[in-house]
Amino acid sequence: MKKIAIGVSILLVASLAYGGGFLKGGIIVHPDVGGISERWLISTGSDYYIGDMVALGLEIQTAYHSSNNISSVPLNGFINLKVRPNLSGVKPVVGVGFGLMSNILWGDNVDLTFSKNTGMHLIGGLEFGMSHGPAFTVELQALRSFATGASFTYVILGGVRF
Repeated sequence: MKKIAIGVSILLVASLAYGGGFLKGGIIVHPDVGGISERWLISTGSDYYIGDMVALGLEIQTAYHSSNNISSVPLNGFINLKVRPNLSGVKPVVGVGFGLMSNILWGDNVDLTFSKNTGMHLIGGLEFGMSHGPAFTVELQALRSFATGASFTYVILGGVRF
């Protein structure tokens, strides 16, 4: 866990130095995973523009859930492709990301386990601010593992882009 925290910290520092970094928090709206304390997710990363409207980026997401003395920490990492118009003010953002979706599980009568699978997420939302500078962002993400029988998880996120 310490290595993960160090990695996220390095990514945040690099994002701040380069610009295009973001920090978002959100609520899982589907599936219903319990009370509000069990439905949150945080996300951080950075976008690197490869054209006026197109950006490649990295995104890391995590959360913490517990139920019946069993704890779960999903940790997802995606490489994203996003498209946003080169406009100031309100602008739409759409994107897709592919990467690793993992889960760390532990608790009473449960050995520490780590599961992983490839997956994707679809991104759609709005940004309020400068075209390549600071902005507030609101988005809906649909996440899905490529595991057999997996269904989509929907998350509403809000945050800032540096």
